[in-house]
Amino acid sequence: INAEYMGFHMEEYLPHAEHNYERRRRDFGRPINFTESNVFYENIWPDQRLTQSFVDRLSCDKAVQCTTTCASHKVNTTTVNLQSDGMLHAEGGWPAGTDSKDVERKLGIRRSIEKTDLFKNSVNHLGDNVLRCLKQNVSVDIYEEYFSGVGEGDHSGEPPTARSHSVFRDPTNARRTAAFISWYPDGARKLAIAYCCLRFQAIPGEGFPTTSYIWDINNPNIPETELRPASQLCCLEFNYRDAHTLLGGCYNGLIELYDDRAGGLAVGTSLIEKSHRDPVYDVCWLQSKTATECISCATDGQVLRWDTRKLTEPAEILSLEVKGSEQYGAVCMEYDAAAGAKILVGTEQGDVLSINRKAKNPQDRISAPYTGHVGAVHAVKRNPFALRYFLTVGDWTARLWTDELRTPIVTTKFHKSYLTDAAWSPSRPSVFFVTKHDGWLDIWDYLYKQSEPTYSVAISDAGLHCVSVQAKGQFLVLGGVDGSATLLEVSDSLVSHNSNEKASFLQILDREYKRERNLERSQTLRKRDAIRNRKAGLEIKQDDPALYASIEEKFAEIEAEPALPPSRTQSRISILARNALAGDSPEAHEPSSSKLPVHDDEPIVRQGRQQTEAHGEVVHVGEMAEVHEGEVAEHEGEVAEHEGEVAEHQAEVHEGELAEAHQEVEASPVHN
Repeated sequence: INAEYMGFHMEEYLPHAEHNYERRRRDFGRPINFTESNVFYENIWPDQRLTQSFVDRLSCDKAVQCTTTCASHKVNTTTVNLQSDGMLHAEGGWPAGTDSKDVERKLGIRRSIEKTDLFKNSVNHLGDNVLRCLKQNVSVDIYEEYFSGVGEGDHSGEPPTARSHSVFRDPTNARRTAAFISWYPDGARKLAIAYCCLRFQAIPGEGFPTTSYIWDINNPNIPETELRPASQLCCLEFNYRDAHTLLGGCYNGLIELYDDRAGGLAVGTSLIEKSHRDPVYDVCWLQSKTATECISCATDGQVLRWDTRKLTEPAEILSLEVKGSEQYGAVCMEYDAAAGAKILVGTEQGDVLSINRKAKNPQDRISAPYTGHVGAVHAVKRNPFALRYFLTVGDWTARLWTDELRTPIVTTKFHKSYLTDAAWSPSRPSVFFVTKHDGWLDIWDYLYKQSEPTYSVAISDAGLHCVSVQAKGQFLVLGGVDGSATLLEVSDSLVSHNSNEKASFLQILDREYKRERNLERSQTLRKRDAIRNRKAGLEIKQDDPALYASIEEKFAEIEAEPALPPSRTQSRISILARNALAGDSPEAHEPSSSKLPVHDDEPIVRQGRQQTEAHGEVVHVGEMAEVHEGEVAEHEGEVAEHEGEVAEHQAEVHEGELAEAHQEVEASPVHN
């Protein structure tokens, strides 16, 4: 507006105001430079018609604060340094020549010292310090939480759920699998993901990316660190003590050491001629003073122990060979420092091997294999709450094992899709996660359901390859075949546990362990008895054909009678066979049906078992069992109920009693 043209000056009516800016120049941002471009002037005349729409304002209201304006500041109070003092009483200071193990001598010295004035003065002097310490112990802590855990509530009744947080995708366009996932040990705020093409003989030639990445869980778009190995990484593991150090196993068999502070290149690499001959599928850090020892496994049948301070050659080489079997190829490992020196190795043959690092004899370092899977074992994990039990995943099933038995104690149902990986929950002892090749995640809560998963969710259409759980159990990451890694959060019902959950779960596993142990022991005793009875039956048939024929006739009579329970029939056959061998007629010692107990078969079973054991070298129970094979099959369920008691009783039979029974049988005329 051209004020001069309108006949007045604006300066006459505007008060002069000044303001000084005391901020730094860099706080104003980028400076503004004005330039003249296409300058033009325009006169805007007032519209007299608009004056009728306005009214002169005669008064004006304004609020004024009369108090003094104060600025807010942060002030720290005086620092109070607290120090806890205590007293330590150590035994000592006895006169020269006093035996510290002589109680009477020490008691006499104490009594003489307690009568002196020095002892009384010392007690009075130390009494004030002791009284002050006692007052500290009984003082009230103003920060103590009396009702901790009350507001958390019980989440056991809530249905299990899971929701996806973010997805970490492979920055490259190559078709690679998220083969291995490792959590950052300090706070679990980072992820190390190894990318590799695991399709056999499907890796392209030159130009195929070999990089792996370290991600920040709060930024799934751009990786934090890029690792550039010589070959593709099949596995990657953070050091439990130094969070900046990582150990990687390559597809060409090399072992590489990384430090994220030194960039993406490896700071240490093993020699190709001293490394594995096949891809390294798993690596583990060992518990040591220097935290530099580690082990690696591959399908070439070797487990190598390394020291990262010298990666030129392995510190120890262990070949996976068991007596009477071929060499095994390792696929996965499990090492827990709390389990001692034992290392579990899952093989591509479907067996699990237990390695004892501290075995004195090299031949005893590898125990007998745990057999059960019909396919390669892709995961073996110990339960963090009960280390004697471990979980394996292979073929179409997941199985629970114990260190004492070579057969699984619990086996899940056969799934339609192949199982690829598994992991225990670190917060709940009965919860574990299983990934499948069809892209589904199964969450098992064995206290809630034993026959099927508690919760299943579809994650990826391409399929899942691995799973890794956070230390607190709230989050887990699932690696996909297409290279994506999904961060999943589970509900509180799958994280928080009750006080008696561990005891209940261990009680279930102990019951299954005892049942499987009794079945295994019963099968062993059956095989031993069958071998003895076959030999004894042949000897009777060759030595006395007439006796053999008479016993067969009696068996025919028993078959014609009404069917008896298997326990009664077997005990009756044993008594008849014993009497026949002793030279008596079978009818003379045949127990009448009125003497047989109606509801209690245990005494007869034990009697028959004892007599069979006593004459095991000559009685042809095997032949008898063949005659009554159909009858025994009908009552197989009842026999199974008594197998545990029979097995325990057979184990208690003394060897001396058996030896005396054998001597009596050998002295009999029939045996001669």
